[in-house]
Amino acid sequence: MMTTSLTTMDSNGLLTHVTELEHVFAYEAPRALPRPRTIRPDEELVEVVTDGKVDFAVGDKLLTFGRGSMFWHQAGQQTIHLNHIEEPYRCLSLVFRVTGQPVWNPPRVCRWKDVDGVLAFGRLMLDVASDRPFSREFHGHHAYSRLLLEAQRAVRHELLSQPWPAPLTRAVTFLEEHFAQPVKLTEMAGHARISLPHLHGLFAKHLKRSPHSMMLELRLRKARTMLLETDLPLKQIASDTGFSTPQYFCRLFSKHWGRSPGAFRLAYRVPR
Repeated sequence: MMTTSLTTMDSNGLLTHVTELEHVFAYEAPRALPRPRTIRPDEELVEVVTDGKVDFAVGDKLLTFGRGSMFWHQAGQQTIHLNHIEEPYRCLSLVFRVTGQPVWNPPRVCRWKDVDGVLAFGRLMLDVASDRPFSREFHGHHAYSRLLLEAQRAVRHELLSQPWPAPLTRAVTFLEEHFAQPVKLTEMAGHARISLPHLHGLFAKHLKRSPHSMMLELRLRKARTMLLETDLPLKQIASDTGFSTPQYFCRLFSKHWGRSPGAFRLAYRVPR
């Protein structure tokens, strides 16, 4: 496997082996174990989990993955299939037609850094796939580039393979599902079935951040999406994303994104 850094390569060279996006579809696992698919020599298949749980072997360990997990399959490898019967997984599947070897091999398993962005990407790809005419080459390069970007971010932020202890996985999943609510860290630790000091220790060791900072980033990313995709007033967005007051929301948003919420909406929202 090549280990060349993405930063040392021409971005156009990363797409030379990709000829087209052959197929894109939303898959929902049955309440049983589906049969895995073996990847052909002329294709790459990427699965991005959008809901539910699935087990996947990383080294000699069988780990559980949830929303935001991205699996990159190449020739001879098999798709995910170890379904959780009580929480069947759903995923976006993208099949690329390829020739030759990739310049850079993405990690087999990683996490999409902006979990909220997973659903937006899925909606976009399913939408463009229904367009007529649909350019398999153009949309294939666009989709592959975006997936490579997320893989690069995963490498940079050490979100590879999710080799996290089970309590940390439970805590992160809980936070991703409840960040807009008035979540207490003691509640998160209780869900993970560990003490509060242990929770802080796991976040510091594996994520290089605190639980509180991750919660704030999730809230701010959701607020950014709402600013761009809705007409809701700032007061409503602040409330819906878990901020105690609009003033506190505006202060943190400006510090994080470099613009006030109102200025950000004016600068980046596409007119309808």
